[in-house]
Amino acid sequence: MDTGNQFQINVWDNVGNARYENLNTVGVKAFINNPLEDIDPPKYISYKLDTITDYFNVNGRDLYKDNPSGDSILYRALRLSTEWYDKSPMGRALARLQFRNTGVYSKDAQVDPPNDSDNGYNSNKKYRLYWPIPDYFPSDYYSITI
Repeated sequence: MDTGNQFQINVWDNVGNARYENLNTVGVKAFINNPLEDIDPPKYISYKLDTITDYFNVNGRDLYKDNPSGDSILYRALRLSTEWYDKSPMGRALARLQFRNTGVYSKDAQVDPPNDSDNGYNSNKKYRLYWPIPDYFPSDYYSITI
């Protein structure tokens, strides 16, 4: 049998489903059975939004006292404090500040996971996210989505 001139591959399963592929579209598909799969969503414990006045790094995302590098600036800011329980360690948290009556404009904030001792399996995770309030922000109601 000369395999150097194959133009088509026939792949089928035990019940007779067949698929015909040429040499440019061959791929492999594998099922992985993961008994540790995380299918349960996190359980929210607390959620608090307030305003603070403190020194931030110039980027406006980090409190200067938490990350003292470069220059600092005094800002009034929205602070979101949230806590939830999850069975697995979590990555970063992302939240969106939405402005009323401006459907396409929003500001995102994200933060890395808490230190390893607070980010283990079967534990509560606590995050704090900040949005500096520049002088030009209008007086209004603001909403946050996580």
